[in-house]
Amino acid sequence: MTPLFEVLKEGVVATFQDLGRFGYDDIGVSNSGASDELSYTLTNKLINNPKNCATIELTIGKLKLKALNSCRIAIGGANTRAKLNGKIVKNWSAFPMKKDDILELGYAIDGQLTYLAVEGGFEAEKILGSVSVSKHLGRAIKKGDILKGKISTNKQRAFLSPKIIPDLAKKELVLRFTRGYQSEWFDVDNFCKKSFKVSNRYNKMGYQLTGDEIIPKKRELISEAIAYGAIQITALGQPIILLKDRQTIGGYPKIGSVLPMDCFKLSQCGANTKITFKEVSLNKARELVRNFYAKLPSVR
Repeated sequence: MTPLFEVLKEGVVATFQDLGRFGYDDIGVSNSGASDELSYTLTNKLINNPKNCATIELTIGKLKLKALNSCRIAIGGANTRAKLNGKIVKNWSAFPMKKDDILELGYAIDGQLTYLAVEGGFEAEKILGSVSVSKHLGRAIKKGDILKGKISTNKQRAFLSPKIIPDLAKKELVLRFTRGYQSEWFDVDNFCKKSFKVSNRYNKMGYQLTGDEIIPKKRELISEAIAYGAIQITALGQPIILLKDRQTIGGYPKIGSVLPMDCFKLSQCGANTKITFKEVSLNKARELVRNFYAKLPSVR
């Protein structure tokens, strides 16, 4: 691999991510991986990258890179009004860069997460089979880092069809879920009639919501394994939806689990987004998840 970029500004939080690591829950290691798999996949599709390649996930924005060699990149996810040598480049697009070009991403104006892919994927260290950086594994990209990848002289530009660009500026979101192990401790129908807001306490581990207090019939629970999308109800009666960097066990009761593709949408939401819940049966959830991945634009 060849040096492609020097990091001039590291951004709020910029990390390498792929689709995550699996099979290590028993030693306390969660999946990690791209929080918004849809935006991650669509961005890589723009440059026909292989599945599961190393990609930069940028939270909030403010990343600045200097090209050290010719390459071709793609930008998708939250719009940061990216500029190439001072000129705005379109979000959800792929374009070439040459040596000494400067790419600067501002603050996100919709959504929370921006994905920056390079043709052929970035070079990044794999830990337990994945390049995904988490709270405990790997580290964020820092100013002065040299990012490596494959040189490309491909000058082709590409743009994602407006028909498949996801809406990341949602102020309201309906999260579909299936009942969980402790669902009988709750009035699920009443839960679905309530609305909540995203609090200021959210990150890759999970999203804490605020709203009317949810009171379970029981409160004591021995810690047990936690699934991606689990809806925990805290001691204060507020929901927490657990995401890619969640802890692997927990002792709060769980009313259910949110469908993966709705978790992707949630990861792009900011504080004060209105959240409501819709229950679906387990069979319906399986059908929806299968259909989502079947229709997800494939990468080679």
